[in-house]
Amino acid sequence: MLGGELSRTALALWPHQHAALDTVEAYFVSASARACLVNMPTGTGKTGVMATIARQRAQVRPVLVVCPSAALVEQLIAQFEDRFWDKIGASPVWKPDRVWNVLPSDIESLTKRLDGHGGERVIVVGTVQAIQQIDADGKIDQLHGRIGTILFDEGHREPAPSWARVVRGFAVPTVLFSATPFRGDLKIFDVDDDHIHFLGFADAVDQGLIRGVEIDEQPLPLSPDDYALALIARVDALVAEGRFTAANKVIVRCDSEESVTEMHQALTAGLAGRAAGVLAIHHNFRERPDDGIFDAVPRDLAARAERFLIHQFMLIEGIDDPRCTMLALYEPFTNTRMLVQQIGRLIRHPGPIGDAAPAAYVLAPKGRDIANEWNSFLAFDAASKANGNKPFVRNDATILENLIAALPTLDYVMGRFRERPDLDDPGLHDDLRFPSAAVAFTIEPDLDLDELQKAIKAELIREDRHEALTGRTADGNCRYHITLRLTPSPFLSGSLFQAPSLEATIYAKKNKRLFFFDSAGLWINELDGIGPRVNAKTLRALLPDGYDNSISFMSVKNTDLGPLALRSRSLSARSLDRSGVFMGEHLNVVTRATGYIHPKAAEDGIRRAVGFSRSRVRDGKGNDLTAQQCPARRRRPDSIGLHPLRRSRYGSCGHDAAQHSRRHGRDGRSVRRQGADRGGQDRGSVCRGRGGHRPQGAGAVPFPPACRWRGASGLDRLERQEGKILAGVAWT
Repeated sequence: MLGGELSRTALALWPHQHAALDTVEAYFVSASARACLVNMPTGTGKTGVMATIARQRAQVRPVLVVCPSAALVEQLIAQFEDRFWDKIGASPVWKPDRVWNVLPSDIESLTKRLDGHGGERVIVVGTVQAIQQIDADGKIDQLHGRIGTILFDEGHREPAPSWARVVRGFAVPTVLFSATPFRGDLKIFDVDDDHIHFLGFADAVDQGLIRGVEIDEQPLPLSPDDYALALIARVDALVAEGRFTAANKVIVRCDSEESVTEMHQALTAGLAGRAAGVLAIHHNFRERPDDGIFDAVPRDLAARAERFLIHQFMLIEGIDDPRCTMLALYEPFTNTRMLVQQIGRLIRHPGPIGDAAPAAYVLAPKGRDIANEWNSFLAFDAASKANGNKPFVRNDATILENLIAALPTLDYVMGRFRERPDLDDPGLHDDLRFPSAAVAFTIEPDLDLDELQKAIKAELIREDRHEALTGRTADGNCRYHITLRLTPSPFLSGSLFQAPSLEATIYAKKNKRLFFFDSAGLWINELDGIGPRVNAKTLRALLPDGYDNSISFMSVKNTDLGPLALRSRSLSARSLDRSGVFMGEHLNVVTRATGYIHPKAAEDGIRRAVGFSRSRVRDGKGNDLTAQQCPARRRRPDSIGLHPLRRSRYGSCGHDAAQHSRRHGRDGRSVRRQGADRGGQDRGSVCRGRGGHRPQGAGAVPFPPACRWRGASGLDRLERQEGKILAGVAWT
């Protein structure tokens, strides 16, 4: 029995609901630190199972129920309070004393109510977004210790690592409900393989719990007006055949707000003079109920008379109307998960349960492989049943171990003898090599690298990358992750073959900068504590003018989008400064540049590439840095975390005192160099101090000002410097 003296044996539940509750009861008794999974197709009584668990567990401590949308919150509150209990004729004792909605703005009040509930049976219901916002506000700990159980109704949404992190922070038993228990759900929520209840789709159809599904692929018109007429004719034919009645409804799926509007107009015109109505829903609409235009799903949707319901995403969840039996995919979904969830809106049994019911009908455009997508889900359903009624979960750790075991102990590869790695060998960390490359971000100096490391690890999990190694430097300011990534072959459309690769993630903190590199392009811009990328004006200091320095490559984009305008230009030469090329058109924006820098620390020079659009910087080629060397290359903030530039007390031009005086004058201003370069052209001044750089001859290449007022050093000074754009060339 779950959570106290209440016994569910007298409840009018279906056998498969009792079976699900048996699994959950065993999970609670086991005291497992992992999560429990309940897989039930839409329409098989999942809400009843949730209500029973929540009420029994609330007998001891309050229960938190998390779901994807505000519409579902309202539905669940109504079901938990009395609707479900009245429907099954349960004793009044099953009704909880309190069912509260959790809102970020009301968290303090909710905390006080939870503290003062005085033994009342309390269920708290909230959206994923509300719980995440409470966490972002730093107030989630106010719920810790006050919640005894979490029920997580995932709905159709792809699970995110942040959801699981917040849920795990409660450290209480957690039950995940899903109609599409794909491997991402099980990995992110760390589902206990011993506590899974799986009711397959095919079994639910065979037991008469839900409808079957027919996918009808036909060549259909592309224009909304012609499509609407074809759809109306097909629906009329299904009614004439006796398969459905005139009261059954059709969900029409479009792919944009504009498309929803056009289809609403087309169906309204096509049904002119008929009793059947049309309803269109999109979150960007300005609500006009009299015209059938809504910005959210109407609460009374099941009771409304409109037969054609048009949407983009809003009718995928929260629809509990057995009269919805038909789906028209005017513009199909882009992933199978959403298709399965949308079809789930059609399969509710009209009753009585156990009797056969006509199959739901899906009208799909020919050539989009909708039937194949649906059949792939049915194949997954059958395979999960054959797997002991458990969805498949790929064991990445085992795959990595098997890959390594398949390698020879020693082999001659790429000009060297190489040994098979041992992941448990501490010396393997010394074998790691990283590129001298980074994306530069601005951060607050007090950024907690431990919290950032946790967030990056969660992002790696979300990207389906298995962590093989992790480490840090002695001072803790540089962290790295080595992960296994399995990439589907682009040459197979439906079959599974994943190519393995070992990816590297490394990042270092220096004052107000974070230097980040990921070999697979991990996106961290939206993580807590990460500020904007270092701007292009700041990055200009990385390719300074100097007597021995040169720019060998430059790429610009044109902001003039006229039909005859060149969109972009790229030029390369040993030295663009001496090539006689002018790229100073006033509408051009520099996006990338490469040059050779000659500081004293590197006699042969450094090849440096700077991407101004994405704040990317790279020195040299290949991977040549150990983890310990990476932060050393970032010890000076003015070098953007790469090889430090030569500089003097006169600024960042790289000249010594004598050179600086000759080139720029005592006041630091640029002195135009007299004489001619090859071809008789005047090289012009290299830099211009505070006033910015100005090309002085036909051969001058517009590039950032490098020499500044004496005493200037570091990016912070450069950011405050007001430099003029060179010859009209902007910096993104």
